[in-house]
Amino acid sequence: MAYRAAARLLGVIVALLVAAPARAQGHVALGISVRDPAQPRQLARTVQLTGGRPPLVMWYQSWSEPLFWPAQIAAVKRLGTTPVVTWDPRTPAGQIPYRDVANGLHDAYLRDAAQAARGYGRPLYVRLGHEMNLILTLYRSDDPTATPRTFIAAWRHVVSVFRQAGATNVRWVWSPNVDCDGRCPFAAFYPGDAWVDWVALDGYNAGTVVPGTRWTRLGAVFGPSYDALERLTRKPMMIGETSSSETGGSKASWILHGLLREVPERLPRVKAVIWFDRAKEQQWQIDSSPESLRAFRTVAHSPLYDARSAVGAQRAKRMLGPGGKASRRGHGRDLAVLAGVAGILVAGLVAVVSVWRSFVRRRRAWSRAATPRAYESLETRERPGLP
Repeated sequence: MAYRAAARLLGVIVALLVAAPARAQGHVALGISVRDPAQPRQLARTVQLTGGRPPLVMWYQSWSEPLFWPAQIAAVKRLGTTPVVTWDPRTPAGQIPYRDVANGLHDAYLRDAAQAARGYGRPLYVRLGHEMNLILTLYRSDDPTATPRTFIAAWRHVVSVFRQAGATNVRWVWSPNVDCDGRCPFAAFYPGDAWVDWVALDGYNAGTVVPGTRWTRLGAVFGPSYDALERLTRKPMMIGETSSSETGGSKASWILHGLLREVPERLPRVKAVIWFDRAKEQQWQIDSSPESLRAFRTVAHSPLYDARSAVGAQRAKRMLGPGGKASRRGHGRDLAVLAGVAGILVAGLVAVVSVWRSFVRRRRAWSRAATPRAYESLETRERPGLP
């Protein structure tokens, strides 16, 4: 009996150790995309709906406006959260040619943006030219010079201008769309590890609104592209945009299962997830239904995503650093602690089993010495065929 109990407990400990790398992912920052953080009601709505302060707030800026407006960055600063600016090289006239960017035709604008970023002085995430693989594959680009080579040249030039200006607080996020089942690959657009701080993926569950589309769980939306990204770089990862339709399945279940199970188990290197909280092609908002809102609040207050605890806040601080090494060290510490606890449990179990066996042997010896006739009569009764 004791051996069977020991074997079961040892099996549980081994299972915990085997699964530890996925669970050792630590804290994941759960961010929100808003239309304009300078509008007071938008951030207030986010805090009210989620029941807390999101660690990341993202919004979109074109090149016909500054990298950020003073009111935008002031609102984010007051909230005490980290800004993520999706910076689209586009004006009302259309896409700015990548070749023009690479050749320095927009350097005055870029230097002003770099000075503003440096003046902010805190970590600022910039998703430059996001979903570049969609622009050049599925959609018709209005930039006749657009190729992976000109995109990379433009990206490196922008980063160089910021570095020369001393804007080292900027974290450059390279963020393609998921690869559309192989129809829009993204590897050719990667500028290289020396020019990127984070990598990201944008992907949605569009449900069954459009004929021919199907309900797709989060792990299936991102899984193949995540694998491709893992082969491309070891930079820390985030999900730059995601949401789900309400049509074709349960959005609440998609949120719960996707963010609480599939992110840590299928996408363990993801350190941040940004929810696209806007009505656009569909009702992507977290409160598109009462069930969706309850699911999102459950996720936001789960140990995996809630940074308000002391441990969560410490891990969030590590995660939001300039790169992924601190996070991996943190995961190593988590695994070492788990292994240490498992070792103590195993040693304690061995000691308990040893003491129990010794006690049983002594008790049997004492019983046999004290009542030999009782044992003999018991054996005789149990074996009636004996004379």
